[in-house]
Amino acid sequence: MESASRGCAVITSVSGGLSETFDNNLILKKNNPAELIKLLTHLIENKKHLLNIQKNNFRKVIHTPEKSVDALNLLRKSLPNSLNINKQKTYKIIHISNFDIRTSHRLFNLSIAKKISNGLIRNGNDVIDFDYRNHNHKLLDKKSLDKKIIDITNNYRPDLILLGHNNCLRRDTISLIKKKFNTKFSLWYEDHVMKGDPNYDKNLKLIESNHDLIDQYFITTSPEIIKTKISKSKINFLPIPVDPNIESGYFYENEKNNDMFFALSHGVNFGKLKRNSFDERFNFINNLILLSKDRIKYNILGLYGEQPKWNYEFNQELMCSKTALNLSRGGPNKYATSNRLATLMGNGVLTIIDEKIRYQDFFDNDEIITYKNHTDLVNQLLFIKENPRKIKLRSIRAKKAYFSYFQNTIVSDFLIHKIFQKEKNHNYVWTK
Repeated sequence: MESASRGCAVITSVSGGLSETFDNNLILKKNNPAELIKLLTHLIENKKHLLNIQKNNFRKVIHTPEKSVDALNLLRKSLPNSLNINKQKTYKIIHISNFDIRTSHRLFNLSIAKKISNGLIRNGNDVIDFDYRNHNHKLLDKKSLDKKIIDITNNYRPDLILLGHNNCLRRDTISLIKKKFNTKFSLWYEDHVMKGDPNYDKNLKLIESNHDLIDQYFITTSPEIIKTKISKSKINFLPIPVDPNIESGYFYENEKNNDMFFALSHGVNFGKLKRNSFDERFNFINNLILLSKDRIKYNILGLYGEQPKWNYEFNQELMCSKTALNLSRGGPNKYATSNRLATLMGNGVLTIIDEKIRYQDFFDNDEIITYKNHTDLVNQLLFIKENPRKIKLRSIRAKKAYFSYFQNTIVSDFLIHKIFQKEKNHNYVWTK
């Protein structure tokens, strides 16, 4: 069909419906070399006849794109529940982040990068995922990553380069791309960037690099409590997103053998407990167990020699517990939370959060448990652990509420809204 539309004489077989794609009389009677040579010889010896066929094919194209599109549009309009064509502007985006290739996607259910990309794509944007941690840095060429991104940019010409939990590009690379293609640069970051976390100073310096060239920042802590040289007008809160294909569990339907679940790791990429590594969360859990005096049954990973578990093994442990504790490293700070929060609430587990994190700004008492201190936490667990019906109802509400606020299509739309100053498509509850 393409060859005929370009003015070629096309020889086709008698099978496969090829004769229906254009007006063609060059059909092999039999599919064998002798018939093909016979027809080719005829065309070579009769140049006038060959030219007439070529002109006729070029002038009388049957299946034009316009006809097909018109037919599809008529069909779409005739359907009672047909989808409306998205007329909003969409964008070409390079998302530079850790997409978990080096760890064989062991962390797929925790990956904010994956969830954001999925949300951007579902909203109609075109996204190239570039895993900078899997890029082969040449020992004698420290600019190899930047060169690769420049090469991709020259071919793709993105509207946005989104730096996911990194600030890996050189200043001259960012300047070059912004000047050449007017590309926006934004950065999201999920680790603590304020006092309390032992690495906060390092994390803060990382994101502050080239802050004058980066258009917008998205962090998983409330911007109002952060001290930084970055302009406050550029910093936005980033909720931990959920994805319906990833947080697909309904764990409130499972039988519960434990009262509370908690998991700790010494770095998700490391994957195992580190020797001689101290985490202040150990003291919190240890005091909680002592205070409960064997009245609460705990399921704890990452402490007391129990190695962390991941993805489906993690979920198997989680789904057997009535509640789950969300406890972040670095102490409780406003909106600062582990990325496991999406796994807990998104899969329908009643989640316990320190009231100083202020997630009661988003969820009410029918959706989460907030506590003031160890004693308050123990008392609330003792009160609710013998009421499975109430636990299930609150867990159902928790999942529903989390998806209604923080689904990745909503969070990704917020990024586009802030970066390109577009109109809102959703009610972003965290911006009130």
